[in-house]
Amino acid sequence: MIKKLLVVLCISIANLSAQEVIDISVKGISNSKNDGAQIDRQEAIMDAKRQACEKSGVRLQSQTNVENFQVTFDYIESKAEAVLMPGFNIIDIGYTADGTYQLVLTGKVKVVNEGEQEEHISAKELRYAKSLHDKGELIESSKLLEKYINSEDENVSEALKEEAHYLYIKWGYSFDTGRDVEKYAAFYPESDKIDVLRQFAEFSKNKQVEYDKTFSIEDEDWQKTETTVDKELYQKKKSIVSETLIVKDFRYRPYEVLREFNIYQKEDTDEPNPAAYTFKMSYKDGDEIKIIENREKALRKNNAMTFQHSSSGKRFKYFSFKGYMIKGDIPLDKDEYNISIRFDIFPRSF
Repeated sequence: MIKKLLVVLCISIANLSAQEVIDISVKGISNSKNDGAQIDRQEAIMDAKRQACEKSGVRLQSQTNVENFQVTFDYIESKAEAVLMPGFNIIDIGYTADGTYQLVLTGKVKVVNEGEQEEHISAKELRYAKSLHDKGELIESSKLLEKYINSEDENVSEALKEEAHYLYIKWGYSFDTGRDVEKYAAFYPESDKIDVLRQFAEFSKNKQVEYDKTFSIEDEDWQKTETTVDKELYQKKKSIVSETLIVKDFRYRPYEVLREFNIYQKEDTDEPNPAAYTFKMSYKDGDEIKIIENREKALRKNNAMTFQHSSSGKRFKYFSFKGYMIKGDIPLDKDEYNISIRFDIFPRSF
């Protein structure tokens, strides 16, 4: 169901320590419009969590409209500076005479600082998996999660398996997100994370970027340079692409993807086709620039009419960079050089 909702961000104004934990018990109430039990219940939960923020000493600061309820619901949880500790309880009252859905939420709330907001992992066994994930050791992290997901050890709790399964999907390790989300829903039908996982599975089917362009390069486009590619020095350069693409993740956070593609030639030649090229793709993670792909190649000395480079792509923080191809060729009946670049960017994690 698509509807406009108010996103509430909670900003701390209390004198609570960033580590303080308090007990809360609040009643959550949906709006009076009947949108179906599932949506009305989620509205009541969101209302209860908003009140929990206030109970911990935070106030409402900023508001914005978002179209999709489940994305909004997850966004609120990710941005609040006061978060519910694992193990909170929800007691459903149900629909009341005034047409609202009501429930009671009890548990503990912790005020967190900015560095703690990104991930709240309850199981100590999974914190090492997160540290590996944060360091970019993705294979090791995913294998550790799989160990708990598939464990038959009676000492491994169902709660630990459930959390590992959720993080496996959330961090983008799933090869088939839709299938793994439905598996999660079948294993843990009472989980309050099912809806947002299904929303992400649907979101992840769509390309954020589908790039396919061809550039024609004229002789006068060459510029002077002194660049070393594959240990060879080149004095002529053409900048084919230098641009920034904006992609947005599941929570509508924008990321800048930076791309540069250049071709090079020796000073003592008038050949239109290049003798070398460089391709660099990176993205901004806060103030840090992280490299996705950085490739350079010197072409054959006889200046072949064509060159091609392709790859299955790489994963970066919230996206995967797939199926890219760089191709250059001079048609036999023309003098101008054509460069083609194509790639796709898919959402991968959230």
